Amino acid sequence: MGYHLAVMPEIVRYRLTQIVLWTGILATTMIAPFSNYDPISLPKLAVISFGSISALFLLILYRKSFINSHKSIVLLLSGFVFWMLLVLLFSGAPLEQQIWGMFGRNTGLVAYFSLASLMLASCISSSDNYDFARRLSNSVIGVSIFETLYCLVQIAKRDPIRWSEMQPFGTLGNVNFLSAFLGISTVIILNQVVGKDTRSLWRFALSGLLIVQLYVIEFTGSIQGLMMFAVGSAVSILFRIASSRYAKFAIPSVVSGFSVVGIISAFALFNKGPLAGFIYQPSIVFRWDYMHAGIEMTQQFPVFGVGLDSYGDWYRQLRGEISTLRTGPDRVSNSAHNIFLDISSNGGLPLILIYLALVIWASIGCYRLWIRSKTIFNPWHAALVASWIAYQVQALISINQLGVGVWAWILTGTLISFSSSKFQNIESSVASLRTNTDNKKTFNKSKDVSAARRKLKGELMPAKASLVAFSGAAIGVALCLPALVSDSAVYRAFQTGDTSKMVNSLKGVGVTAWHMEVVLDDTVKKNDAGLASEVVSILKAKFPRDYYAYYIEYMNATASQSDRNAALTVLKTLDPFNPNI
Repeated sequence: MGYHLAVMPEIVRYRLTQIVLWTGILATTMIAPFSNYDPISLPKLAVISFGSISALFLLILYRKSFINSHKSIVLLLSGFVFWMLLVLLFSGAPLEQQIWGMFGRNTGLVAYFSLASLMLASCISSSDNYDFARRLSNSVIGVSIFETLYCLVQIAKRDPIRWSEMQPFGTLGNVNFLSAFLGISTVIILNQVVGKDTRSLWRFALSGLLIVQLYVIEFTGSIQGLMMFAVGSAVSILFRIASSRYAKFAIPSVVSGFSVVGIISAFALFNKGPLAGFIYQPSIVFRWDYMHAGIEMTQQFPVFGVGLDSYGDWYRQLRGEISTLRTGPDRVSNSAHNIFLDISSNGGLPLILIYLALVIWASIGCYRLWIRSKTIFNPWHAALVASWIAYQVQALISINQLGVGVWAWILTGTLISFSSSKFQNIESSVASLRTNTDNKKTFNKSKDVSAARRKLKGELMPAKASLVAFSGAAIGVALCLPALVSDSAVYRAFQTGDTSKMVNSLKGVGVTAWHMEVVLDDTVKKNDAGLASEVVSILKAKFPRDYYAYYIEYMNATASQSDRNAALTVLKTLDPFNPNI
């Protein structure tokens, strides 16, 4: 038994890969519009938790097979999770909000613990497995086909689901998130189109898909996808010409050209230069305000941050006078719109330093794949590098939406594993296979590997491994169950239209400040002062920095003057530059 657990069987590694990829697929596509108040983020969180904890349990069972060769990544991810636990305990932010995250974001402890587990699983899965890059790319392409078809239905205004906004956002809830995901997929598709080994019929089909996806991105009006496609295309072109005879002359020319375009594009972000009309959007200015607040939070709370997914609690207080007055004090945000600043403001400098270490490590993997591309062009590797770099650029101006971010964490784990010397040896054998057709032994070995993988599809894991995997999946569901149940309870209560039932639905574990604010707003509209006061009390007890609770208390004419004065004092603290207070 000791030897059995010391070596991960091939079937377990194969199933681990399936868990990783299917977690990404379902996390992007999963929605629950008929059972939950939050039909987008919360179901995606449940899927990621379900799959990642199942994978983590398998890794723990077979830890002896990889712990020595992957000790550094295990320690780094363990440090990331450990610091989040310290933030949970010492930041002072509401515990439930830190565990499950804010409504519509859900990027709290459960989310990042699950993503860290998924990164480790992808790192282990892709080790010694040069086929992983192809399967990962094909998984993204498969999901993108589904999203594209659904978006075409939405564009045609034939969506059977009655969303609050009828826009082409697929299953991601927002045109920017949809645009970002298609930015990843178009980069991967482009590399398959230009790959030498791509079959003509498949190349034609992918070319059509690429054109349609670019049309959908353009239709959304979001620049994120086009920006990612531009960046990814630049990286892909460099990979494509790296192994050509003209590389020595072509690469400097291409880099110079892209640098000029990049500089002009940077000026366009500030509404300057010839590309300003195509790139600049008023929302870019707002994003600078959100990032400024994130920097302020990091500076004022450098150790533990303001708390996991608690940026919104401090935005009004730390945004500054210019941001407050630019378009009015009621323009607020619960994210810095920059993933790096979100992590630093929520978890402090130690958390962002660990995250940056992971990003730098993945960058080393990108560099090593680039060096190999000078010998032979591998479209799968070029696709992973280009799409990962495109995502990192997008991360500078966007949010960690779980349906998109799940692929970034899988890609990061994969690139980290590709930086290892063991993978270099495997890739060398593959290069030998593709450049030396006379090597019958290597060719036959590759055929044997392919045949073995086909055989694994119908093979069962050892009973112990299956039991452990199912146990992990059950725990993953249990981690999200309180938030899911509470969100569903609020949804059902709203379906009845009974305000009393809405108020009662707020007493469950995992209810967010947003749920309470929506119910409070309903009581105010119905002039039910008694229930409004009850909700305000619940809201202040659970979320003591909630601005809306104190605002309603101050505006309540039936409240005592002392209570109204106390509420006004808190409002001035929470939003010091608001001229309306």
